[in-house]
Amino acid sequence: MELKYNFIKKMVASNINKKSVILYLNVIELHEGWGAEYFMNQGFLANGDQTITIDYRKYRHQLADKLLAARDFDVFFLQRGDNYPLQLLKAVNRPKFFWSTELVARCRDQDRLFKCGLFDHVFVHTEECRRAVINRKWLTPDKVSVFLPGFDQDTHKKYADIEKDIDILHIGVLTERRTQILEELKKDFSVKIEKAYGEEMAKLFNRAKIVLNIHGDKYIDTETRIFEALGCGAFVISEKLGDESPVTDGEHLVEVSDIDGFKKKIRYYLSNENERDLIATAGHEKALIEFTCTAKAKYIADFMGSYSIYNNKESLNRNLIYRYKISSFFLNYVKRILNKLRRIFFKL
Repeated sequence: MELKYNFIKKMVASNINKKSVILYLNVIELHEGWGAEYFMNQGFLANGDQTITIDYRKYRHQLADKLLAARDFDVFFLQRGDNYPLQLLKAVNRPKFFWSTELVARCRDQDRLFKCGLFDHVFVHTEECRRAVINRKWLTPDKVSVFLPGFDQDTHKKYADIEKDIDILHIGVLTERRTQILEELKKDFSVKIEKAYGEEMAKLFNRAKIVLNIHGDKYIDTETRIFEALGCGAFVISEKLGDESPVTDGEHLVEVSDIDGFKKKIRYYLSNENERDLIATAGHEKALIEFTCTAKAKYIADFMGSYSIYNNKESLNRNLIYRYKISSFFLNYVKRILNKLRRIFFKL
């Protein structure tokens, strides 16, 4: 999708060859081998950037020590960030960026990060998310843009010798909404429903004549599944995608508005293999150019690198981190005492 914000183009172009040291806070250890942060980090490294990764969930109670042990860095990049301490954000003396990978309307624990005013720029998942944070006056338009995740080209790839023995495939968590739609489709078609990741997912995509993309709830989205399926050369029929979608209906995939649309398009494309293959090929070619994690990591690293490093001697204000450690120690101590008193009280 062509970028809509000219200021972003100029900023990225100004530092296109600069390589950065990125302090990347995410859930990389708990999501090792399959999470978006895992593949994004691989993309950074493939492009020559250096990363210092800290899994803020795994080391939630050791975050201060992990930060103090980190070497100097150029930019701070927080992904998701549930319960991430604002005090530790304030201790960062480098440009700070937040990547909100969840929908704003669905994941409200992100609100405090949008409102804190500590980030130089925030990336959100959809145009609707961008409008929401601007309309709520949490961020100004120049401080927020849409950034969609990519797919790992070494995992989600096209296999030459896999037979397409699955008519219709759906991969994903079975929410109530998805289950209702799939049960309706199963009345007329043979639908294989799976929950898979990584290589297993890729091989299933390669076996399918048609891959379905169904929104998990009422919110319109552009799911990562779209890019993973296109990366495998799959033909995709999807519910209408969000305004941020970089793919074109009828050219790279097929979009529908309701259950009748699904049934009509499934019948047509099951019977028209040549048209199905043409669309799948066009989607695959676009995915390899624009949607790989390497391409996505290059874009975001160039964007972050376009911000000037603040004129501070150190990348972290260690005094603020030490204060956070002390306050956390006393807070946890008080919590333990209260828990003991509560247990004693309930025994009486």
